[in-house]
Amino acid sequence: MSSTSIAKMSRLLLGLLLIGASWLSSTEAQAQSVKCENFSISSLAFGSFSPFDAAPSTNGNLSFRCYSTQRNGWLTTAPSYYVALCIHLGTGSGAATGVWSPRVMPSTVTSSSSRLGYQVYQSGVTVWGSRWNTGSTPMQLKLGPLAPMDFGSNAPKYASGSASYAAQVISGQSTVSPGSYQGNYGAGDTEVFAVASTSSNVSCLGSTANSDTGLDSSFSQSFTISATVLSDCQVTATAMNFNNTESIAPGAITQNSTVNARCTNSTAFNIALSPGGSPAPTNGTGRLTNAGTSLSDPDTYLNYSLFQDASFTKPWGSQIGTNTVSSNGTGNYPATPWTVYGRISNVNINPGTYSDTVTVKVSY
Repeated sequence: MSSTSIAKMSRLLLGLLLIGASWLSSTEAQAQSVKCENFSISSLAFGSFSPFDAAPSTNGNLSFRCYSTQRNGWLTTAPSYYVALCIHLGTGSGAATGVWSPRVMPSTVTSSSSRLGYQVYQSGVTVWGSRWNTGSTPMQLKLGPLAPMDFGSNAPKYASGSASYAAQVISGQSTVSPGSYQGNYGAGDTEVFAVASTSSNVSCLGSTANSDTGLDSSFSQSFTISATVLSDCQVTATAMNFNNTESIAPGAITQNSTVNARCTNSTAFNIALSPGGSPAPTNGTGRLTNAGTSLSDPDTYLNYSLFQDASFTKPWGSQIGTNTVSSNGTGNYPATPWTVYGRISNVNINPGTYSDTVTVKVSY
């Protein structure tokens, strides 16, 4: 064979080696791809509660899966990859731009401007934030190493990831109006950025774009956060003590006590007073009795009456719309409690200690 032929064969062999090198380089470049998908987050429901009780909390779960699209080839071994995901959670519907501390959910009543404050925590006291909210931190989750697919196989080797989170209604919202509340989170309120690396120290914090265009950029489903605020009332009362008096005393004996009630915002209510007895008197009149009382002997009990006014002209009983006290709630106790005016018309009774129990009932 001539030297010219040998030179041609060498050039041909060199060309083949160069082509092979180019093919290997292209394969490694395409191998650096990670896919994360199937993001799912559970809706949260605080349930029904009174704004006067302890603020409720609830828990949810986020899940997803990732896999490597790289393959182990005949001549190369693809590296395993780690992936860090930053999951950003916005403010949801019903909140003004930038209102996230706390987040708020609107009333489902179109005409209502009431808002219920709550917060979502990714762990402990760390608020689940986003890059849109200055000072907040997104949730960072890490997954890996992701095993590469075998050459010739199109079946991904999935690695599943999940995280729990918590939500809490903000305490101290006693003036919130009763009703249903709901915050909606759609694709525009969530965002996922991911960074893939061969290093286990990979981090996505500070990222504003995915490291790979194959990564999903939002949750695959919307979710809601909801609550129902119940109408409620609370009431307190002080005792009425007519003190010591003579067994026979001329003129009436009077004494006062107070009733304090608070009801949820805009809740109409009535305060009724029912002295003891069976059936209970409805007109605010009752009897002070003791163990020696005999209803056939007026010397063994004392009649008394309850009134709404200091002139003792307006009885305070239990007939709604007739002799009860009505008002509308604000969520707070009124600055001035209601005064109950009591009167015993005359005293002509055996010595002893006499008492009665008056039931204070708030209807709403």
